[in-house]
Amino acid sequence: CYISTTLLLRRFLIFKGTKFKRLIPERNPEAMVADDKVRRIVFCSGAFYYDLIGSNGEIEKKIADNGNSSRSDGSRGADDVVVVTIEQIAPFPFDLVAEQIAKYPNAEIVWAQEEPRNMGAWSFLLLQLPNAQRFRPATRRYYGAPAAGSAIRFQRRHQQVIDYVFDPTQDNFIRKPKK
Repeated sequence: CYISTTLLLRRFLIFKGTKFKRLIPERNPEAMVADDKVRRIVFCSGAFYYDLIGSNGEIEKKIADNGNSSRSDGSRGADDVVVVTIEQIAPFPFDLVAEQIAKYPNAEIVWAQEEPRNMGAWSFLLLQLPNAQRFRPATRRYYGAPAAGSAIRFQRRHQQVIDYVFDPTQDNFIRKPKK
């Protein structure tokens, strides 16, 4: 086990010019609208980024298929939503987050996480980042356990969070009456 771990570490270290980044800004800035036209900054952490960008492309395709030029919240699609990944939660990269917020002065700020609101990084952000109260949290509802208990329930809750990230009218905290 030790030998395989050190070999993996050596392979990782041979990539010249690579280093750990505390925050990864929008990965495709050339495809974005001008900075002052960006309508939403979505901060997330970890692998949830890949779920979000996959969904963003699907939303853009749906808009094109329906012939609509905008969504219900006024945004255009993938080119006016910036997704920023925070890779280091503690110590928190306050300086880099502030740079991203300043770069997009007209944008709504969203914190997205797949964990319930009472778990994950959201509580930490509220304690550590004074202006986090301005963020719109897109999370699962408050739950006593992080696991949903079934794959179908997990997928439904996960999709509700993703939908709410890109469309504020899809608030998953509003309970819908049972049929």
